[in-house]
Amino acid sequence: MSYSLGVLLYLLLAGQHPAGADTRSPAKLIKAIVETQPPRMSDAVASANFTAQERRTDDAAKRTNALSKLRRLLQGDLDNIVAKASESA
Repeated sequence: MSYSLGVLLYLLLAGQHPAGADTRSPAKLIKAIVETQPPRMSDAVASANFTAQERRTDDAAKRTNALSKLRRLLQGDLDNIVAKASESA
């Protein structure tokens, strides 16, 4: 239960799935969940390809924040809470 809550929080706050964008098939998604550690939300917001970076900048603007401010808001406690909740069992 806590894993799905962690993923949901990650999706809502970072705007992307913690397993990454290359997880369209169920097999790739399961492999990514089991074999990789997701990046911290604040890092995921800051590091992305150009198209994703534009989308995150738009998302940040809709929240009346700059992308750098959004990253700072996600750092610290929110990063830790979501990382702990989204650890796979």
